[in-house]
Amino acid sequence: WGPILSVPGVTFVNLQYDDCRAELAEAEQRFGVKIHAWEDIDLRNDLDDAAALTAGLDLVISPATAVAATTGALGIPVWELAPADDWATLGTNGSPWYPSMRIFPRQWDEQWDPVIEAAAHQLRRQFSGA
Repeated sequence: WGPILSVPGVTFVNLQYDDCRAELAEAEQRFGVKIHAWEDIDLRNDLDDAAALTAGLDLVISPATAVAATTGALGIPVWELAPADDWATLGTNGSPWYPSMRIFPRQWDEQWDPVIEAAAHQLRRQFSGA
């Protein structure tokens, strides 16, 4: 996630629904960013508040998890980092069920690094004007 978290001019919001406080603190320290999290929102069980938080975002970047599916169902732009053999990609880099979803596929013989770099590059172009 380093290349994504290193894109300037982006505000990062945590939507991960498990206990990830240690991971967030490590990422904040390592990459010098603030990742906003709301302790009063139960992202796993309070779907109304989680959906409201998600709906207020310009873009969500997520692996193939419930976060990506929920964001797509809300019609919010979402970039899903997913294995290329995922049935949803079908060579289109999108999902017929979630028109707001763009899939950044990982080939079976590829590490995640190029996928994350591609998403970071697109994020720089789209949101920071670089």
